[in-house]
Amino acid sequence: MRLTHTFFCLAAITSMLTSCLPSSGGWASASESSAFDSNLESSGIGDDHHGGLDTDVSGHSGDAGDPSESSDGVSSGNETLCAQARPIACGQSITSSTADLNEGATSVLDHYEIVPGNYSAPEVLFSWTPAEATAAELVLVGATATQVNHDLFVLENGCWPQDAIEFGFSDVEWEASGQTTYYLVVDGYYEDQGAFTVALDCDAEAPSSSTDSDNADSEQFFSCDDYSLMLNVEAQLVRSCSQDSDCGQVLTGTGCGCATDDLIANDSADTSYFFDLFGEATGWGCSIDFGTSCDCEASLEPVCRSGKCSWR
Repeated sequence: MRLTHTFFCLAAITSMLTSCLPSSGGWASASESSAFDSNLESSGIGDDHHGGLDTDVSGHSGDAGDPSESSDGVSSGNETLCAQARPIACGQSITSSTADLNEGATSVLDHYEIVPGNYSAPEVLFSWTPAEATAAELVLVGATATQVNHDLFVLENGCWPQDAIEFGFSDVEWEASGQTTYYLVVDGYYEDQGAFTVALDCDAEAPSSSTDSDNADSEQFFSCDDYSLMLNVEAQLVRSCSQDSDCGQVLTGTGCGCATDDLIANDSADTSYFFDLFGEATGWGCSIDFGTSCDCEASLEPVCRSGKCSWR
């Protein structure tokens, strides 16, 4: 499996512009799944891919990326996240919701170093410590990404973005070590949140592994449709603006071959995630359509139109 650079997603992405996720133990079960919120227009540049503990599941605050930034060397947000993770056992299925604080929904993790993507939506964590080594699989039961786009992450021995060791859209497999604590995360992609059912199978067939490291490293992680979805969502985010002077950062290569047809972003937007993912997609031979007009008039000027940087 090829691990991608921190960035953006898709979540399970296969549906997020359309789009990638958790019964018992004293928690109230969740209600029906919510529909995917496609209101990208209301999203600002302030979505910075870093989060802190926030009891309001609608957003993040602070920075969950660096433990050293806390005054005592430990982020109470991430430590609390680990401490409140709900136990799950082999063979158990649990229904929960990333939209319900009573179900343990938090807004601490909004990116993971194992895969690019904007996971600013709330997450729900489960904890599991196997007594001995075993193949394991976490599955989203009956997942429908077009309704609620959840993705799955396996974190090992901690609740930081860099602790993620595996990722999946509707299921994730890994080789679990005995006496090691795993935090199993169901996270909404971008702004998606809602009900889900997750199941843990500890007797799953061991994930296939290649003895050829080159082949393992060259496995394509996302489909071209997935890349297109993620990139178009990220493009919407970095193009957000409030006035003409905000716009001026050309997203080279997104148009038909001329600068004034390329998408243009907010000067203050961090486009590193976008270009990392774009380079990865084109490296796999994916042709990404950003819906530009292919007009190449040199006299066009950048403007902020309807909250998005454009050309005029």
